[in-house]
Amino acid sequence: MKLNKRALELSGKGKGFTLIEIIIVLAVIAVLAAIVVPSISGYLSRGEEASLEADQKSIQLAVNDYYVNEYEYPTATGSGGDPGPDTYINFTVLVDAKYLIEVPGSVGHQNPGGSADGKYTWYVDGQGKVCYVEAPPIPTVTTKDATNVTKNHARLNMDYDFKDYGSGDVRFAYKPSGGSWSHTNWKSQSGSGSYDKLVESLSSNTTYYFKAQLRYDSIVIEGEEESFKTEED
Repeated sequence: MKLNKRALELSGKGKGFTLIEIIIVLAVIAVLAAIVVPSISGYLSRGEEASLEADQKSIQLAVNDYYVNEYEYPTATGSGGDPGPDTYINFTVLVDAKYLIEVPGSVGHQNPGGSADGKYTWYVDGQGKVCYVEAPPIPTVTTKDATNVTKNHARLNMDYDFKDYGSGDVRFAYKPSGGSWSHTNWKSQSGSGSYDKLVESLSSNTTYYFKAQLRYDSIVIEGEEESFKTEED
């Protein structure tokens, strides 16, 4: 059975969207997105702000209680001041001494007891007020394979990146299987790059484990543990 053109037009079948209709729909979607997305972002920002305010109040109470009992702040020097390693709050101390039940999730890696997921560094200012600043990216260190392995020496290798910290120190920790750790001397480095160190006086036909270490702001982070085996006599 055939339908004539007029019948198709009346039934609405056989007719697609026009270019103008598509443009209108896209325009409406764009307008809705412009309204909804900023609103959601605003809610998220206000939620994070409220969470930070709550953390600040609980940390301030803990710091105040600690000061009343210990006559100093839970910082490296016991005093406050401009943000820095000497004034960063030690959350390990506050939790161990029961001034806090747990370390707040906002506490970053610069604070003792903080985590890599925390976005802020908390410190005590010169007036005893608890404050926070955005935590910088964490430096990275990667243990690389050992090279030039003989029966009594091997070259240990690493890659490092101090990111916003600019500079710090690196070294290696190494030990024979079943033995205790030995360390090379700390070596000052800056920016990002590679570093290697020849370790000698090793035992032949022995498996050794080693890992790269990086130090910044008195914090030490380690690369993954790697291994090598010295040659036989």
